[in-house]
Amino acid sequence: MAAGGTPAEAGEAAARALTFGTDLRAGADYRREMTKVLVRRAAEACGKGGAQA
Repeated sequence: MAAGGTPAEAGEAAARALTFGTDLRAGADYRREMTKVLVRRAAEACGKGGAQA
């Protein structure tokens, strides 16, 4: 986001940059999607002065 991206773009970038494994608790696709959501929420919270999203 420092480069002017949106919170959603930050989530997409994080999901592309990381490698995800699969185990009994979660598959790689689920972990990838959760990364997008959690990074987006964290970026949005930072934009609100740290308020919880």
